[in-house]
Parts: sequence; structure tokens; C-alpha cells
Amino acid sequence: MNPLLIFLFGCDVAKYAWSLVAYVLGASNRLGSFAQFWMWISSILQHSKQFHMVGLAAICWAIWKARNNICFEKKIIRSTEIVCSVISFLNYWAG
Repeated sequence: MNPLLIFLFGCDVAKYAWSLVAYVLGASNRLGSFAQFWMWISSILQHSKQFHMVGLAAICWAIWKARNNICFEKKIIRSTEIVCSVISFLNYWAG
């Protein structure tokens, strides 16, 4: 399996983040790949297709930053911090 996919979907931080995102969006399952993301998000947010790529980027960037904080700075990530990061990135990127 591609190391990037393992990082973004398979590590414990990523699994936790995708579970939180699924919970916030009311989805019944967590993702394991980009292909699943496109099917999943299209069924959940049918009328917001222009935001799908931006949402994916925000989630992946939040996972990346959270994992780096855990691994390199020995920080403890609170349960909602990743979702708050996603929301913060979306707000910032929207201007």
C-alpha cells in the first residue's frame, strides 16, 4: 500500500480524525481511501460538489499537522482539535 495512503487513512491519528469527521457529518462509517472519500462525500454533501476538494485538503492537512505535533513535539491532541483545525482551515481559505 502507498505510504501516503497509510499515513492519511491507516495510522491511529488518521483513523481517529476520519471517525470524527464521519460523526460530525452524520456518516455511518469511517474512510479508508481517497476513492471511498469521493463516494462518501458525494452522498453526504450532494449539493456542495465545489467544496469537496477543499474539504479533503483541509482534512488531510489537519491530519498531517496533528500527527506531526504528536510525533515531533510530543503534544497531546484533544478529541475535537482535529475537527476544529479542519474548520479553521476552511474558514481561512475561504477568506
